Amino acid sequence: MNSRLVIYALLSLILLAGLHLRLEVVRHTNLENPIMQDSAEYTAYAYNLRLHGTYSRDPRTITNPTAQPAPDALRAPGYPIFLSLFTSLKSLKLFHNRVIYMQVTLSALTLLMVFILSSMIFKPAGALLITLACAVSPHIINMNLYVLTETLFTFLLVTTTWFLIKSKQQGSLLLLIISACLLGITALVRPTMQFYFLLEIILLWSFIRTPARRRRVTVFVLAFLSIVSIWWARNWLAIGAISDSTLMANTLHHGMYPDFMYNERPETFGYPYRFDPESQAISGSVFEALSAIWHGFTSNTAMMLKWYLMKPLYLFQWNIIQGNDDIFIYKAWSSPYFQNNGIFPLSKYIMMLSHPAAVWAAFTGMLLAFMPLSKKLFTHEQLIAIRTCALIYLYFIVVHIVVAPYPRYSIPIRPFTYMLALFAIVTTV
Repeated sequence: MNSRLVIYALLSLILLAGLHLRLEVVRHTNLENPIMQDSAEYTAYAYNLRLHGTYSRDPRTITNPTAQPAPDALRAPGYPIFLSLFTSLKSLKLFHNRVIYMQVTLSALTLLMVFILSSMIFKPAGALLITLACAVSPHIINMNLYVLTETLFTFLLVTTTWFLIKSKQQGSLLLLIISACLLGITALVRPTMQFYFLLEIILLWSFIRTPARRRRVTVFVLAFLSIVSIWWARNWLAIGAISDSTLMANTLHHGMYPDFMYNERPETFGYPYRFDPESQAISGSVFEALSAIWHGFTSNTAMMLKWYLMKPLYLFQWNIIQGNDDIFIYKAWSSPYFQNNGIFPLSKYIMMLSHPAAVWAAFTGMLLAFMPLSKKLFTHEQLIAIRTCALIYLYFIVVHIVVAPYPRYSIPIRPFTYMLALFAIVTTV
Protein backbone atom coordinates (compact mmCIF):
# COMPACT_ATOMS: atom_id res chain seq x y z
CA MET A 1 0.00 0.00 0.00
CA ASN A 2 1.18 3.53 -0.80
CA SER A 3 2.79 5.06 2.31
CA ARG A 4 1.04 8.37 1.67
CA LEU A 5 -2.34 6.66 1.71
CA VAL A 6 -1.45 5.02 5.02
CA ILE A 7 -0.57 8.40 6.49
CA TYR A 8 -3.82 9.95 5.25
CA ALA A 9 -5.80 6.99 6.58
CA LEU A 10 -4.21 7.23 10.02
CA LEU A 11 -4.69 10.99 10.07
CA SER A 12 -8.36 10.57 9.16
CA LEU A 13 -8.82 8.07 11.98
CA ILE A 14 -7.20 10.46 14.48
CA LEU A 15 -9.31 13.39 13.30
CA LEU A 16 -12.52 11.34 13.47
CA ALA A 17 -11.60 10.02 16.91
CA GLY A 18 -10.83 13.54 18.11
CA LEU A 19 -14.14 14.83 16.74
CA HIS A 20 -16.01 11.93 18.37
CA LEU A 21 -14.45 12.62 21.78
CA ARG A 22 -15.32 16.30 21.53
CA LEU A 23 -18.92 15.64 20.51
CA GLU A 24 -19.40 13.11 23.30
CA VAL A 25 -18.08 15.56 25.89
CA VAL A 26 -20.34 18.44 24.85
CA ARG A 27 -23.35 16.10 24.61
CA HIS A 28 -22.89 14.41 27.97
CA THR A 29 -21.37 17.07 30.23
CA ASN A 30 -23.68 19.00 32.51
CA LEU A 31 -22.23 22.24 33.84
CA GLU A 32 -23.71 23.91 36.89
CA ASN A 33 -23.64 27.29 35.16
CA PRO A 34 -22.01 27.50 31.71
CA ILE A 35 -22.28 31.31 31.47
CA MET A 36 -20.72 32.95 34.51
CA GLN A 37 -17.75 35.16 35.44
CA ASP A 38 -15.61 35.69 32.30
CA SER A 39 -18.16 33.84 30.14
CA ALA A 40 -20.92 36.20 31.25
CA GLU A 41 -18.86 39.24 30.27
CA TYR A 42 -18.02 37.86 26.83
CA THR A 43 -21.70 37.03 26.30
CA ALA A 44 -22.78 40.53 27.35
CA TYR A 45 -20.30 42.10 24.93
CA ALA A 46 -21.63 39.95 22.08
CA TYR A 47 -25.30 40.69 22.75
CA ASN A 48 -24.74 44.40 23.30
CA LEU A 49 -22.93 44.56 19.97
CA ARG A 50 -25.94 43.07 18.18
CA LEU A 51 -28.76 44.71 20.16
CA HIS A 52 -27.29 48.13 20.77
CA GLY A 53 -24.27 48.46 18.49
CA THR A 54 -22.17 49.18 21.58
CA TYR A 55 -19.18 47.27 22.88
CA SER A 56 -20.10 46.92 26.55
CA ARG A 57 -20.02 44.21 29.20
CA ASP A 58 -23.17 45.50 30.94
CA PRO A 59 -25.45 42.40 31.19
CA ARG A 60 -28.56 44.36 32.16
CA THR A 61 -29.06 45.74 28.66
CA ILE A 62 -29.39 42.26 27.11
CA THR A 63 -33.04 42.06 28.22
CA ASN A 64 -33.80 45.78 27.89
CA PRO A 65 -34.01 46.84 24.22
CA THR A 66 -34.52 50.51 25.11
CA ALA A 67 -31.43 50.79 27.30
CA GLN A 68 -28.14 52.15 26.06
CA PRO A 69 -25.10 50.45 27.66
CA ALA A 70 -22.00 52.46 28.43
CA PRO A 71 -19.05 51.53 26.16
CA ASP A 72 -15.92 50.07 27.71
CA ALA A 73 -12.68 48.40 26.61
CA LEU A 74 -11.92 45.97 29.44
CA ARG A 75 -11.72 42.88 27.21
CA ALA A 76 -10.31 42.52 23.72
CA PRO A 77 -13.00 42.31 21.01
CA GLY A 78 -11.91 39.22 19.05
CA TYR A 79 -13.89 36.60 20.94
CA PRO A 80 -17.05 38.71 21.51
CA ILE A 81 -17.16 39.44 17.77
CA PHE A 82 -16.99 35.68 17.15
CA LEU A 83 -19.81 35.15 19.69
CA SER A 84 -21.94 37.86 18.10
CA LEU A 85 -22.45 35.51 15.13
CA PHE A 86 -24.72 33.44 17.40
CA THR A 87 -26.62 36.20 19.22
CA SER A 88 -29.69 36.03 16.97
CA LEU A 89 -30.87 33.32 19.38
CA LYS A 90 -32.98 34.78 22.21
CA SER A 91 -32.38 31.83 24.52
CA LEU A 92 -28.98 31.88 26.23
CA LYS A 93 -29.14 28.09 26.42
CA LEU A 94 -29.48 27.81 22.64
CA PHE A 95 -26.79 30.45 22.24
CA HIS A 96 -24.43 28.40 24.42
CA ASN A 97 -25.20 25.20 22.51
CA ARG A 98 -24.49 26.79 19.13
CA VAL A 99 -21.26 28.30 20.41
CA ILE A 100 -19.88 25.07 21.85
CA TYR A 101 -20.71 23.05 18.72
CA MET A 102 -18.95 25.68 16.63
CA GLN A 103 -16.01 25.42 19.01
CA VAL A 104 -16.01 21.64 18.56
CA THR A 105 -15.66 22.26 14.82
CA LEU A 106 -12.80 24.70 15.38
CA SER A 107 -11.12 22.26 17.76
CA ALA A 108 -11.29 19.50 15.14
CA LEU A 109 -9.85 21.86 12.52
CA THR A 110 -7.09 22.70 14.98
CA LEU A 111 -6.07 19.04 14.98
CA LEU A 112 -5.63 19.19 11.21
CA MET A 113 -3.57 22.37 11.53
CA VAL A 114 -1.47 20.75 14.26
CA PHE A 115 -0.61 17.92 11.86
CA ILE A 116 0.24 20.36 9.07
CA LEU A 117 2.39 22.45 11.40
CA SER A 118 4.12 19.42 12.93
CA SER A 119 4.88 18.07 9.46
CA MET A 120 7.10 21.09 8.88
CA ILE A 121 9.45 19.74 11.57
CA PHE A 122 8.95 15.98 11.87
CA LYS A 123 8.39 12.96 9.72
CA PRO A 124 4.74 11.85 9.30
CA ALA A 125 4.93 9.41 12.24
CA GLY A 126 5.99 12.21 14.58
CA ALA A 127 3.33 14.59 13.26
CA LEU A 128 0.66 11.91 13.72
CA LEU A 129 1.81 11.28 17.29
CA ILE A 130 1.56 14.98 18.17
CA THR A 131 -1.88 15.22 16.56
CA LEU A 132 -3.03 12.16 18.51
CA ALA A 133 -1.86 13.72 21.78
CA CYS A 134 -3.88 16.86 21.01
CA ALA A 135 -6.87 14.76 19.93
CA VAL A 136 -7.13 12.98 23.30
CA SER A 137 -5.95 15.82 25.57
CA PRO A 138 -8.80 16.24 28.11
CA HIS A 139 -7.94 19.89 28.71
CA ILE A 140 -8.16 20.78 25.02
CA ILE A 141 -11.38 18.77 24.67
CA ASN A 142 -13.04 20.29 27.74
CA MET A 143 -12.32 23.87 26.67
CA ASN A 144 -15.05 23.52 24.05
CA LEU A 145 -17.61 23.49 26.88
CA TYR A 146 -17.01 27.07 27.93
CA VAL A 147 -17.80 30.45 26.44
CA LEU A 148 -14.13 31.36 26.83
CA THR A 149 -11.38 32.35 24.43
CA GLU A 150 -9.19 29.24 24.58
CA THR A 151 -10.66 27.18 21.71
CA LEU A 152 -10.71 30.04 19.21
CA PHE A 153 -7.32 31.26 20.38
CA THR A 154 -5.73 27.81 20.00
CA PHE A 155 -6.98 27.53 16.42
CA LEU A 156 -5.76 31.02 15.53
CA LEU A 157 -2.40 30.55 17.26
CA VAL A 158 -1.58 27.28 15.45
CA THR A 159 -2.78 28.69 12.10
CA THR A 160 -0.88 31.95 12.57
CA THR A 161 2.27 30.05 13.47
CA TRP A 162 2.04 28.04 10.25
CA PHE A 163 1.75 31.23 8.18
CA LEU A 164 4.61 32.87 10.06
CA ILE A 165 6.88 29.92 9.35
CA LYS A 166 5.78 29.52 5.73
CA SER A 167 6.32 33.22 5.01
CA LYS A 168 9.92 32.98 6.23
CA GLN A 169 10.61 29.72 4.42
CA GLN A 170 9.26 30.89 1.06
CA GLY A 171 10.11 34.57 1.33
CA SER A 172 6.57 35.39 0.15
CA LEU A 173 5.46 38.94 0.82
CA LEU A 174 1.81 37.92 0.57
CA LEU A 175 2.23 35.19 3.19
CA LEU A 176 4.09 37.67 5.38
CA ILE A 177 1.18 40.12 5.22
CA ILE A 178 -1.36 37.34 5.93
CA SER A 179 0.69 36.11 8.91
CA ALA A 180 0.95 39.63 10.35
CA CYS A 181 -2.79 40.23 9.97
CA LEU A 182 -3.55 36.86 11.58
CA LEU A 183 -1.20 37.72 14.43
CA GLY A 184 -3.13 40.95 14.91
CA ILE A 185 -6.45 39.07 14.99
CA THR A 186 -4.96 36.55 17.45
CA ALA A 187 -3.83 39.41 19.70
CA LEU A 188 -7.38 40.77 19.66
CA VAL A 189 -8.63 37.42 20.97
CA ARG A 190 -5.95 37.04 23.64
CA PRO A 191 -4.12 40.32 24.44
CA THR A 192 -1.08 38.43 25.80
CA MET A 193 -0.01 38.06 22.15
CA GLN A 194 0.09 41.78 21.44
CA PHE A 195 3.82 42.13 22.14
CA TYR A 196 4.90 38.92 20.44
CA PHE A 197 5.25 40.75 17.14
CA LEU A 198 8.35 42.44 18.57
CA LEU A 199 10.03 39.04 18.96
CA GLU A 200 8.85 38.03 15.50
CA ILE A 201 10.58 41.09 14.09
CA ILE A 202 13.85 39.87 15.65
CA LEU A 203 13.29 36.40 14.19
CA LEU A 204 12.49 37.85 10.76
CA TRP A 205 15.64 39.95 10.84
CA SER A 206 17.70 36.90 11.80
CA PHE A 207 16.44 34.54 9.09
CA ILE A 208 16.08 36.96 6.18
CA ARG A 209 19.50 37.52 4.65
CA THR A 210 18.49 39.53 1.58
CA PRO A 211 18.88 43.31 1.24
CA ALA A 212 15.08 43.57 1.25
CA ARG A 213 14.73 42.44 4.86
CA ARG A 214 14.21 46.00 6.13
CA ARG A 215 11.30 46.41 3.72
CA ARG A 216 9.85 43.04 4.75
CA VAL A 217 10.04 43.86 8.44
CA THR A 218 8.38 47.22 7.80
CA VAL A 219 5.57 45.55 5.84
CA PHE A 220 5.08 43.04 8.67
CA VAL A 221 4.79 45.77 11.30
CA LEU A 222 2.38 47.85 9.21
CA ALA A 223 0.18 44.84 8.46
CA PHE A 224 0.01 43.93 12.16
CA LEU A 225 -0.76 47.51 13.17
CA SER A 226 -3.45 47.79 10.50
CA ILE A 227 -5.47 45.23 12.49
CA VAL A 228 -4.85 46.20 16.11
CA SER A 229 -4.99 49.96 15.43
CA ILE A 230 -8.70 49.64 14.55
CA TRP A 231 -9.31 48.57 18.16
CA TRP A 232 -7.08 51.34 19.48
CA ALA A 233 -8.91 53.97 17.39
CA ARG A 234 -12.30 52.71 18.60
CA ASN A 235 -11.15 52.93 22.21
CA TRP A 236 -9.85 56.44 21.76
CA LEU A 237 -13.20 57.55 20.38
CA ALA A 238 -15.26 55.63 22.96
CA ILE A 239 -13.33 56.01 26.22
CA GLY A 240 -10.62 58.58 25.43
CA ALA A 241 -7.69 56.12 25.66
CA ILE A 242 -6.31 53.40 23.39
CA SER A 243 -6.82 50.71 26.05
CA ASP A 244 -8.22 49.99 29.49
CA SER A 245 -5.40 49.03 31.87
CA THR A 246 -7.80 47.56 34.45
CA LEU A 247 -7.43 44.01 33.17
CA MET A 248 -3.64 44.24 33.21
CA ALA A 249 -3.71 45.63 36.74
CA ASN A 250 -5.94 42.75 37.86
CA THR A 251 -3.74 40.16 36.17
CA LEU A 252 -0.60 41.55 37.79
CA HIS A 253 -2.43 41.73 41.09
CA HIS A 254 -3.72 38.14 40.93
CA GLY A 255 -0.24 36.87 40.12
CA MET A 256 1.54 38.47 43.08
CA TYR A 257 0.53 35.98 45.78
CA PRO A 258 3.08 33.18 46.43
CA ASP A 259 1.60 29.72 45.77
CA PHE A 260 -1.76 31.37 44.99
CA MET A 261 -2.39 31.94 48.72
CA TYR A 262 -2.90 35.06 50.80
CA ASN A 263 -0.45 35.08 53.73
CA GLU A 264 0.17 31.33 53.18
CA ARG A 265 -3.39 30.49 54.31
CA PRO A 266 -4.54 27.25 52.62
CA GLU A 267 -8.21 28.26 52.59
CA THR A 268 -7.35 31.16 50.25
CA PHE A 269 -5.76 28.91 47.59
CA GLY A 270 -6.73 29.84 44.04
CA TYR A 271 -8.44 33.10 45.03
CA PRO A 272 -6.00 34.92 47.35
CA TYR A 273 -7.06 38.36 46.13
CA ARG A 274 -10.55 37.79 47.59
CA PHE A 275 -9.05 37.66 51.09
CA ASP A 276 -6.67 40.59 50.77
CA PRO A 277 -8.21 43.71 52.36
CA GLU A 278 -6.04 45.85 50.07
CA SER A 279 -7.26 44.22 46.86
CA GLN A 280 -9.41 47.09 45.67
CA ALA A 281 -6.57 49.57 46.05
CA ILE A 282 -3.97 47.26 44.48
CA SER A 283 -6.11 46.54 41.41
CA GLY A 284 -6.89 50.22 40.93
CA SER A 285 -4.09 50.75 38.41
CA VAL A 286 -1.02 49.10 36.93
CA PHE A 287 1.12 51.46 39.01
CA GLU A 288 -0.57 50.35 42.24
CA ALA A 289 -0.21 46.68 41.28
CA LEU A 290 3.49 47.09 40.46
CA SER A 291 4.01 49.02 43.70
CA ALA A 292 2.43 46.18 45.70
CA ILE A 293 4.64 43.64 43.92
CA TRP A 294 7.73 45.74 44.64
CA HIS A 295 6.72 45.99 48.28
CA GLY A 296 6.38 42.20 48.39
CA PHE A 297 9.90 41.78 47.01
CA THR A 298 11.43 44.25 49.43
CA SER A 299 9.64 42.80 52.47
CA ASN A 300 10.18 39.11 51.65
CA THR A 301 12.67 38.84 48.82
CA ALA A 302 13.36 35.11 49.05
CA MET A 303 9.70 34.07 49.02
CA MET A 304 8.74 36.39 46.16
CA LEU A 305 11.78 35.44 44.09
CA LYS A 306 11.02 31.77 44.54
CA TRP A 307 7.39 32.34 43.61
CA TYR A 308 8.14 34.20 40.40
CA LEU A 309 10.77 31.67 39.33
CA MET A 310 8.39 28.79 40.06
CA LYS A 311 5.48 30.29 38.13
CA PRO A 312 6.13 28.24 34.94
CA LEU A 313 5.56 25.07 36.96
CA TYR A 314 2.15 26.35 38.03
CA LEU A 315 1.35 27.49 34.50
CA PHE A 316 1.88 23.98 33.12
CA GLN A 317 0.55 21.92 36.00
CA TRP A 318 -2.27 19.44 35.40
CA ASN A 319 -4.87 20.78 37.85
CA ILE A 320 -6.75 23.84 36.64
CA ILE A 321 -6.68 25.35 40.20
CA GLN A 322 -9.77 27.54 39.74
CA GLY A 323 -12.14 24.65 39.04
CA ASN A 324 -14.05 21.94 40.88
CA ASP A 325 -12.02 19.11 39.31
CA ASP A 326 -8.59 18.75 37.80
CA ILE A 327 -9.68 19.36 34.19
CA PHE A 328 -12.78 21.55 34.65
CA ILE A 329 -12.93 25.33 34.92
CA TYR A 330 -16.58 25.64 35.94
CA LYS A 331 -18.31 23.10 38.16
CA ALA A 332 -19.56 20.03 36.29
CA TRP A 333 -22.31 17.74 37.62
CA SER A 334 -21.67 15.01 35.07
CA SER A 335 -19.10 14.21 32.39
CA PRO A 336 -17.78 11.22 30.42
CA TYR A 337 -14.57 11.76 32.39
CA PHE A 338 -16.44 10.86 35.59
CA GLN A 339 -17.05 7.29 34.36
CA ASN A 340 -15.32 4.38 36.08
CA ASN A 341 -14.08 2.88 32.83
CA GLY A 342 -13.99 3.54 29.11
CA ILE A 343 -11.95 5.66 26.72
CA PHE A 344 -12.44 8.94 28.59
CA PRO A 345 -11.04 8.00 32.02
CA LEU A 346 -8.36 5.85 30.34
CA SER A 347 -7.14 8.62 28.03
CA LYS A 348 -7.25 11.10 30.89
CA TYR A 349 -5.18 8.78 33.08
CA ILE A 350 -2.55 8.23 30.38
CA MET A 351 -2.28 11.93 29.59
CA MET A 352 -2.09 12.82 33.28
CA LEU A 353 0.74 10.34 33.90
CA SER A 354 2.73 11.54 30.90
CA HIS A 355 2.08 15.25 31.46
CA PRO A 356 5.04 16.09 33.78
CA ALA A 357 7.52 14.33 31.48
CA ALA A 358 6.05 16.07 28.43
CA VAL A 359 6.35 19.50 30.06
CA TRP A 360 9.95 19.00 31.16
CA ALA A 361 10.85 17.60 27.75
CA ALA A 362 9.20 20.66 26.15
CA PHE A 363 11.28 23.00 28.31
CA THR A 364 14.37 21.11 27.16
CA GLY A 365 13.27 21.21 23.53
CA MET A 366 12.65 24.94 23.73
CA LEU A 367 16.28 25.49 24.78
CA LEU A 368 17.72 22.95 22.33
CA ALA A 369 16.00 24.71 19.44
CA PHE A 370 18.47 27.57 19.75
CA MET A 371 21.55 25.40 20.35
CA PRO A 372 24.17 24.71 17.62
CA LEU A 373 23.35 20.98 17.88
CA SER A 374 19.99 21.55 16.19
CA LYS A 375 21.73 22.82 13.04
CA LYS A 376 23.43 19.45 12.58
CA LEU A 377 20.23 17.43 12.79
CA PHE A 378 17.65 19.58 11.01
CA THR A 379 17.41 21.46 7.75
CA HIS A 380 17.24 25.24 7.53
CA GLU A 381 13.49 25.07 6.86
CA GLN A 382 12.93 22.79 9.85
CA LEU A 383 15.04 25.08 11.99
CA ILE A 384 12.88 28.07 11.07
CA ALA A 385 9.78 26.10 12.09
CA ILE A 386 11.03 24.77 15.42
CA ARG A 387 12.59 28.06 16.45
CA THR A 388 9.39 29.94 15.72
CA CYS A 389 7.45 27.47 17.88
CA ALA A 390 10.10 27.66 20.62
CA LEU A 391 10.03 31.45 20.59
CA ILE A 392 6.24 31.49 21.01
CA TYR A 393 6.59 29.02 23.86
CA LEU A 394 9.30 31.09 25.55
CA TYR A 395 7.23 34.23 25.09
CA PHE A 396 4.26 32.62 26.87
CA ILE A 397 6.41 31.52 29.77
CA VAL A 398 7.95 34.96 30.24
CA VAL A 399 4.58 36.71 30.04
CA HIS A 400 3.09 34.42 32.66
CA ILE A 401 6.04 34.85 34.98
CA VAL A 402 4.94 38.49 35.16
CA VAL A 403 1.19 37.88 35.46
CA ALA A 404 -1.01 35.20 37.03
CA PRO A 405 0.13 31.71 35.87
CA TYR A 406 -3.22 29.94 35.99
CA PRO A 407 -2.90 26.53 34.23
CA ARG A 408 -5.92 27.33 32.06
CA TYR A 409 -3.76 29.85 30.20
CA SER A 410 -1.33 27.15 29.04
CA ILE A 411 -3.98 25.02 27.31
CA PRO A 412 -3.76 26.89 23.97
CA ILE A 413 -0.04 26.14 23.74
CA ARG A 414 -0.44 22.46 24.56
CA PRO A 415 0.25 21.57 20.87
CA PHE A 416 3.60 23.35 21.20
CA THR A 417 4.31 21.40 24.38
CA TYR A 418 3.98 18.14 22.47
CA MET A 419 5.99 19.41 19.50
CA LEU A 420 8.87 20.67 21.62
CA ALA A 421 8.83 17.53 23.76
CA LEU A 422 9.20 15.33 20.68
CA PHE A 423 11.89 17.67 19.35
CA ALA A 424 13.88 17.17 22.58
CA ILE A 425 13.55 13.39 22.27
CA VAL A 426 14.60 13.35 18.60
CA THR A 427 17.53 15.67 19.27
CA THR A 428 18.96 13.89 22.30
CA VAL A 429 18.25 10.21 21.61
